[in-house]
Amino acid sequence: MALVTNIEFPALAKNLSNSLLDLHNNTDLNHVEGDIVLAGCHIRTLKNAEQQVNRLAAEVLAQIFLYLDALQLMEDASDILNASGEKTKALYAAAHACRQWRHVVFSTPNLWNHIHIRHPSDPVAARSLIFSGNLPLTLYLVGYHGNDAFKPVKEHFHRLEHLHICSDDLEELDDNPLLSTTQWDAPLLKRIEIIEYKYYRNDFLPVIGLSSMRSLERVKLSTYALPQGLQIANLRSLVLLNQNADDQNSPGPHKGFNEFLPVLASSPLLEELALTLSGTQYGRFSESPEFAQNPVHLPHLQSLALRCTGTFADDATLFFLACIRIFDTASRYVLVNTMDFEWSISLDRLLSIGRLDFASTPRTTRKLRLITPGHAVNGGRGHCFMLTPDTVTYTSNIGFTDLSETSALGSVEEFSLITHEHHPPIEDLQVLFNALPALRRISVSEDMRDPVMVHRLGHVLGMNTVGTSSPLLEAIEVLHYPASGDPNDFPKSEDDALAVDGSMVALLCEERMTKGYPIGKVTIERCREEHVGWLKETVKEVSSTKRWKGYPGGYDEQSVLREMTERTRNPT
Repeated sequence: MALVTNIEFPALAKNLSNSLLDLHNNTDLNHVEGDIVLAGCHIRTLKNAEQQVNRLAAEVLAQIFLYLDALQLMEDASDILNASGEKTKALYAAAHACRQWRHVVFSTPNLWNHIHIRHPSDPVAARSLIFSGNLPLTLYLVGYHGNDAFKPVKEHFHRLEHLHICSDDLEELDDNPLLSTTQWDAPLLKRIEIIEYKYYRNDFLPVIGLSSMRSLERVKLSTYALPQGLQIANLRSLVLLNQNADDQNSPGPHKGFNEFLPVLASSPLLEELALTLSGTQYGRFSESPEFAQNPVHLPHLQSLALRCTGTFADDATLFFLACIRIFDTASRYVLVNTMDFEWSISLDRLLSIGRLDFASTPRTTRKLRLITPGHAVNGGRGHCFMLTPDTVTYTSNIGFTDLSETSALGSVEEFSLITHEHHPPIEDLQVLFNALPALRRISVSEDMRDPVMVHRLGHVLGMNTVGTSSPLLEAIEVLHYPASGDPNDFPKSEDDALAVDGSMVALLCEERMTKGYPIGKVTIERCREEHVGWLKETVKEVSSTKRWKGYPGGYDEQSVLREMTERTRNPT
């Protein structure tokens, strides 16, 4: 003790040092040591309390902790598994930081009302149901684990606001009594998504019991059907994928898309509609005289997407469009897979049928995008059509001669051509450009290692012709896009050795300059330097852009294809 007691103590510890001189056994020293440790803890607590983050009110901390809930923040349902794991780790890490944070984490119900049920005895899900209090619930069942998966939440169905179920195989779900009309007790349910990753079923689709759910606003079903007589006045979004509207073993006639008209008639607030019919290879479709005479008006619809497969898929599409009325502000997406290479529906009908304001004002189209057929376009036999308020996009299966009868294209100022395996002949291109008198800008995307379309466009737009097509044309863009659409065929880097021949474009610009119709701007992807110099002799603005596999922002051509098909694609 002599060595210890000779130590100089700080001034604030004088009293403690005097007390230590009177202690002569380990028990007393242990008591003092414990007191010192406890005092140190109190000091750290007081110091931590003075930190700005620890002076925040519990309500503010709760709002901050909401950003730890990855399930609430995710934008794509395919991220459920990752988001669920991140949420659990983040919230439990926050709970271990200090007593105050732990109290906030476990006493804030809206941190726990988005729940991923991993299996019937999932402890995290069970605790989440408790911590969520009486708040409305959002439940995710991914992979589905049989009817027992519903057991943990059966008594909480009255709080259910959003239900998302997805799996490779939901056969066991078909007989689940909880999905029958009489068993559901979910008065708050606003959104339901049941996705089965199968392409289609050959038998009758199981029916989901939605009839008593009057609060529903969004419904998305894949390989599951709606009940007969369903009426949901508040419905905003209806997405039905892989539907078999009738017995596929009968020769028809099938109702096709018209099967859903009664539901739509009771949903005047609908903003999004996507319907997919699968497995209808041979049966004919019937019209609906009742709705053809009294069409269903959907004044709030913003997006309409239809996809049908079968020999008479064109009929199913036309019969349905004739029975609805939507404004021009609504976007349309139509995909038809038939055995015919040519599309029997005219472009003019696709532009005009089903318009609410057809008689009052003509449709104005500023941009036209044409995609030539190929395997990358819906398997090569797919007919695709996309219409946004001022842009028309379609595959050339429609037929070029049909364009001359489409008055809506007279105002087109911008034209984009994306080619795959098929290259339209010069005669068809001449018909196309004769139908576009207001054209000012043109963009061509093709495999520039064999620039067939660039050569043909050169002839149509000025070379070897008596007159000059598209007299208002002022800008040309030529982009390298491999015919396969496979990213592995794209240039590997910015410094890729690919050098594009721009001589045909240079000759075209010279020809138009001579005829008094000069081109003001030319862009050629990876153009040879000598051809850039040649172009500058007759064009004011010349540039050479570069894209490659992994290019920031990706390829616009692929974005167009995704935009045309993604609304009717079954999740995978």
